[in-house]
Amino acid sequence: MIRAATWFTVVSVRLAMELFVLPKTKVHQLIVSGGGANNPLIYSILDEFYRHNGIEVLKSSHFGIPIEAKEALAFALLAYETFHRRYSNLPSATGAQAPAVLGKIAYAPPR
Repeated sequence: MIRAATWFTVVSVRLAMELFVLPKTKVHQLIVSGGGANNPLIYSILDEFYRHNGIEVLKSSHFGIPIEAKEALAFALLAYETFHRRYSNLPSATGAQAPAVLGKIAYAPPR
């Protein structure tokens, strides 16, 4: 079951890249984080496949971002964009009708 889950992860990444990313943009690096970055089989399969296709595979820790911090960093980035009232959705990826500021800042009432 673990091997099947491992291959499911690799195939999911490759399928998402082939369907949604590579047709729209040139990619030079694939940055991995989260639990999969610590899995030597997942990392080595992705690295071997993408290296042969001219894409460098790196762990987020290579850029000083702990691989365990993926969700924290993503939510911090979304909060930053919301605070500055900038759009942070991708209508072309989500099917949304238009760009939108995501989230809402709710300030505590004055005391």
